[in-house]
Amino acid sequence: MTNSTRRSASRVLGAAVILAGSACLFVPDALARAGGGRSGGGGGGIVTLILLPFFIAYAWYKNKRIKDKNVEAEALLAKLARKDPLWEESKVLAAASRNFLAVQKAWCGQDLPALRDLLHPDLYAVWEKEVAGLQAKGWTNKMDLLTIRAVRVVEVQNYRDASKDAFTVCVDAAAEDYTVDRSGAVVESNSSNNDKRAAKQKSFEGFREFWTYLRRGDGWILLRVDDDGQWSRTVNAPLVDEGDAPA
Repeated sequence: MTNSTRRSASRVLGAAVILAGSACLFVPDALARAGGGRSGGGGGGIVTLILLPFFIAYAWYKNKRIKDKNVEAEALLAKLARKDPLWEESKVLAAASRNFLAVQKAWCGQDLPALRDLLHPDLYAVWEKEVAGLQAKGWTNKMDLLTIRAVRVVEVQNYRDASKDAFTVCVDAAAEDYTVDRSGAVVESNSSNNDKRAAKQKSFEGFREFWTYLRRGDGWILLRVDDDGQWSRTVNAPLVDEGDAPA
């Protein structure tokens, strides 16, 4: 692909992003699951039909970029794992998956001690306030039928100072994401569908987030969570490999 072709494609995709964003401007935010990700609901009618080709093109472009970055990250992990077993891809994916499920369980249980052990202190400070806000209302976020569909490494940062090592995974998951009050009544639905959200209806739906982990000793803690709308932050970030520490 020539540079002029790339620029032309970027302009088309940029227009699609703007149009897609405009379609979501009138959609209210829903209560977030662990990580603070929010879902914008799909509108309906003629606007959706007009924008559908742009949505499809943008989704294809985004997924290709994520796939390509995953291939690059996997190659770097293979290199790093030859000297540091903690970087083995299977171990990285297993650690991320365990943490993802444990964090969601602790969030839904409003288990602050568990969250403190799983999160970076800065992230914990933010989430502690969010849990306190839910508790003040007598609300609890639920993630029923939580299922991990795919976990892919899309960012790797290997430094001479191992305490700065980090990686990011693209997590594709699904769940019934909703919030209840003390009586168990649904007070908020995090459905991406306007009608279901307005009706406070539970809905099993897929979602994508980007979870970033920081090395702590022989393990990892959660540093940051980005929602799908921030995908380019991770995909555009360069891989980092500073090699071995100097003698």
